[in-house]
Amino acid sequence: MDFHSDGGKLPDRTRDAVKRRASNLRRLHRFRARKRAEREAARKAARAARRIELDAIRASKGLPPAMTPAQKVAAWRKRRAALKEMIRLSWFGPPLDPAELAARIAAEHNGDFSYARERVEQFKYACRVAGFNLNEFVVKNYTLAAMLQRVLFHEATEAGMSALEAIEHAKMGRFVPQGDTDIKRLLNKQERFAAAEQRWHEGQEIIAALTGKPEPQE
Repeated sequence: MDFHSDGGKLPDRTRDAVKRRASNLRRLHRFRARKRAEREAARKAARAARRIELDAIRASKGLPPAMTPAQKVAAWRKRRAALKEMIRLSWFGPPLDPAELAARIAAEHNGDFSYARERVEQFKYACRVAGFNLNEFVVKNYTLAAMLQRVLFHEATEAGMSALEAIEHAKMGRFVPQGDTDIKRLLNKQERFAAAEQRWHEGQEIIAALTGKPEPQE
């Protein structure tokens, strides 16, 4: 029988090399897990102390407390949802499904699918001629309103406005043809409409520019 140097009996695991290695490995894993937990606790404590310090600095400047990463993600998602809804209702919004639009129009006209299909074809033709998606804005406001907003948006961005500023300007602005005669005003209107259509057409570039930023990390 094996004994310690002080006379005590050795544990069974010490007589089996495999058990001894397994026991040592478990102890090593526990030690490493404990150290990881200690480092994580220290990191969280440091972050909490830093946040208290930053909040105190912000409070001294009359600012609200800084948001946590989770709060930043939640705020970003809320802004993203509002942005998507704004895009959906804008002149450059994504296309609707023609079948779903026909069903919606039919439901508004006592189930008259013949009329609904005809209206959808009319919308599709008008959009194809004017260079728009068949979207919610066109269905509610028609292509002329979309053309007016597109030219106002185009001229606002040409003047240096950001996309969001130009969108708001296009909603609130008023299109005024230039020229001292009816013919000159008509030509000016056609020229400006054509320039806006050539630059923006259906507006996919605007959607890509507005939605291109990635989601922040928690």
